[in-house]
Amino acid sequence: MTAPEIAIVAPNTLTSLGLQNLLEEIIPMATIRVFRSFTELMDDTPDMYAHYFISSQIYFEHTSFFLPRKPKTIVLAGGDNQPQLSGVPTLNIYQDEKGLVKDILQLHRYGHQHGHPDKQPD
Repeated sequence: MTAPEIAIVAPNTLTSLGLQNLLEEIIPMATIRVFRSFTELMDDTPDMYAHYFISSQIYFEHTSFFLPRKPKTIVLAGGDNQPQLSGVPTLNIYQDEKGLVKDILQLHRYGHQHGHPDKQPD
């Protein structure tokens, strides 16, 4: 199995770099790529990613791309005042590091309770 690749798409450099660092610690075998815009993601190979961590603004501007990829998409939310997204996981980026790690691990367990979607059966 090849190492999973994860895309972070957010215009805020500090948010992107902080999340990249956390994900590299939690999932050291993954390749994490950072894009400052949706256009940068599209200029890459956008369908190769196991997961997309997306700023809420980019998600809403490009919902038509992310809706078919809903199981792979995590929206970076700015606290409790974000709208609820039906069936789309969110990550509150305004919490402390311990909370972020806990929520990322919960998202991983919930999203992969039946195994990784790209994993081939033995």
